Amino acid sequence: MLKKAEASETLVQSLREQLKNADNRAKIAEDEKEALRLEVTALKQSRSSLEEKNAKLNSRLCQLARDKAASAASLEMLRAKAEEHKRRTPVGAMEKMKLEAKMAAKRKAFFRKLKIDETRKLRERLRALEEKLPPSSTSSSTSSRVTASNRPTFTERPKSSPQNAVV
Repeated sequence: MLKKAEASETLVQSLREQLKNADNRAKIAEDEKEALRLEVTALKQSRSSLEEKNAKLNSRLCQLARDKAASAASLEMLRAKAEEHKRRTPVGAMEKMKLEAKMAAKRKAFFRKLKIDETRKLRERLRALEEKLPPSSTSSSTSSRVTASNRPTFTERPKSSPQNAVV
């Protein structure tokens, strides 16, 4: 009987140890379960935060796509207007305006040269006429040149002076 009692005692102790180990494992499992529950909660919060960010980013992406489409439409409209403007205006309108400005500058230079040439020719005729005139005692070629230089030019108005007075 002693052996049975010892065996029972050993069995009871073994069962107690197994029960203790099972309790420890249960506590460990409960702690792991709580840690996993907390981790799941954190992951759910992170997931909802990421879903919110994703929704905001998708909204922004849609807005950017709309803006891009509007910009493309605006750009296409501007291109069409430019093409229409090119079609309406004669080909080379800018070249025509440049050519007109160039021709105006050439005309101005031509008339300036013409005026200078006419002035030179008139002076030559005046000298030739002065040389043909016989020198008189009252006037000399020098005095006639002085009076010629006092004559009005194309741009000047005649001034009333004793030399220009009509007798």
